Amino acid sequence: MLFFLRLGLGAIYGQLHLEYFDAGDTFLYFEESQLIAQTIWPYWDYYWGSWTGQAPIPPADAELYLYPDWSFIQRDFGTYALVHIHAIPQFFSAGSYFLHGFFVAFLGLFASLNFYWVLERHLQLPRKLLQFACFFMPSVLFWTSGFHKDVWVYLSISGLFLGLDAYYRQLWKRAFCFLGLGLLGLAVFRTYLLGLVFPALTAASLLPFFFKNRPIQAYLSVYAFFGLGLFALEMTGYFSPLQLLANRQGAFLAEKGGSVIAGATSWQPNFFSFFAYLPKALFNVCFRPLIWNVKDSLQLAAALEILSFWLLFFLGLNKGRNPQKRSPLFYFMFFYALSNLLLIGLLVVNLGTIVRYRSIALHFLVILLLQSFHFFHQYFQAKESGKKTLLSSKEHSVASRKAELQD
Repeated sequence: MLFFLRLGLGAIYGQLHLEYFDAGDTFLYFEESQLIAQTIWPYWDYYWGSWTGQAPIPPADAELYLYPDWSFIQRDFGTYALVHIHAIPQFFSAGSYFLHGFFVAFLGLFASLNFYWVLERHLQLPRKLLQFACFFMPSVLFWTSGFHKDVWVYLSISGLFLGLDAYYRQLWKRAFCFLGLGLLGLAVFRTYLLGLVFPALTAASLLPFFFKNRPIQAYLSVYAFFGLGLFALEMTGYFSPLQLLANRQGAFLAEKGGSVIAGATSWQPNFFSFFAYLPKALFNVCFRPLIWNVKDSLQLAAALEILSFWLLFFLGLNKGRNPQKRSPLFYFMFFYALSNLLLIGLLVVNLGTIVRYRSIALHFLVILLLQSFHFFHQYFQAKESGKKTLLSSKEHSVASRKAELQD
């Protein structure tokens, strides 16, 4: 059922991009992967060389998707990798975007199953509630069902969760294998996320050894250490993190489209401009699109989603109850999601991109918020206990009938 739900959303995603966005980059990626697929067998050495950066000379009679040079590949390696990887499933999709969606849907479902398998161990949530939290958040389902890098990012982060789960259970080979695969996926498809994941992973790995029963102190110490390191780099002039972020925001400002925030401005690579822009950045990522400014149905859905999140937040505030003991993964999810939202607010001024990029971070925060909903817990636990009682009574009646027959 979950697999076909993802297929349906993938079909909707493709249809919207085909008709509403006039094909957009989704179908551009698909078409370019088709061109690569047509030449893999006769020119396999060219395909391999294009991966390794050898810049081989393209065959004269082959139409290939190739960025001009290796420096361009480095600048947008995620898209380059996306179309090269998706050229392989083209042999089974017969040139149909919607048949190709089977491959994307499988990746997304596999990632959700990874999250569910890990969080079932670490979060104190009834099983049914956790199933809804992991598998039925609309924005994550939608954005990871189409032909984009988001499904690969989602899968890579699920690998990090598998690795941390194995790490806390002292399964070292399994832990380093999954952590390595997760980091590799992020490095390929969205490199800047490594800068967000590395501090959170550092704090998570130090918890069992140096900060037992002090998770907040662990994360605050690690983030303060990395913050001071970035500050020192900025002051020495050897490397400017602020300049790097400002340049990236300038690239987003240069993008064309109807969903760019009206009156969007840039910030300068200095501390005064950075801190002055922070309130606007947090407002953009945490509250936009505003319900009274929506221009189309997709923006309306995004506005309703962020309103629902804040309603969930205020309903889930802890009202004097004793806090539950939290899993180490709780803090990893929390700090990663907050840092991800902050970075999106600082860089992105396009509403569609904001909604797509923040979907995974909001997904994590919603799962964490659900731990505060005690009435949900009671409802699902009552249903689960009722089912267990019903099953046990059925088993008892079956056993009694068997005993009667034996008598």
